[in-house]
Amino acid sequence: MSLRPNFAGFQLASLRSLSGCKDPDKRDALVATYDRLVEPHEEQTRVAAHAWIDRLVSGELAAAPPAIEPEELQHVVIALAQHEQELVPSTSLYWEAFMGALYQRPAGASPAERQLARYFLQGRPLFGDAIQTSWAYYAWLPHDQLDQLERLMQHERYRALYDHAAARQWLATIIARELDLFFYAY
Repeated sequence: MSLRPNFAGFQLASLRSLSGCKDPDKRDALVATYDRLVEPHEEQTRVAAHAWIDRLVSGELAAAPPAIEPEELQHVVIALAQHEQELVPSTSLYWEAFMGALYQRPAGASPAERQLARYFLQGRPLFGDAIQTSWAYYAWLPHDQLDQLERLMQHERYRALYDHAAARQWLATIIARELDLFFYAY
């Protein structure tokens, strides 16, 4: 079974604003968002996810992040990236081929472009230093790093992939709207 990559424009500041907000109403709304967007899991997983939301809202998560983000926290971040904001998803089929092609480094890629490839292949945690996963993971790029993705997409290996033009048009829209990029795979 392969991962299904999802690329979307979003506002990173909106997601980060949830950390340490200490608002019980916001906490309840975040729990409701998580419960609505994440497939039902066993009760223990749901309770663990709600505990991560509690740590996020209290500010404890930012003050003492885990060294490695566990999968429950990743599901929380993926769900909460959609809280009170509409993602601008790419519908291009390009990204599946792009992800497959990333496993081989393009000749001439800059260190920043190679780091970008690592984010998409291994994840980029919002909290902690790394992501531990057996399945789903996520990454994010702030608006000021989207030019690196644009340059990476221009390497011959990626330019030749199916639906490249549609993916570039979507990225141009995200850049023009001054959005950040959220990527998640499951």
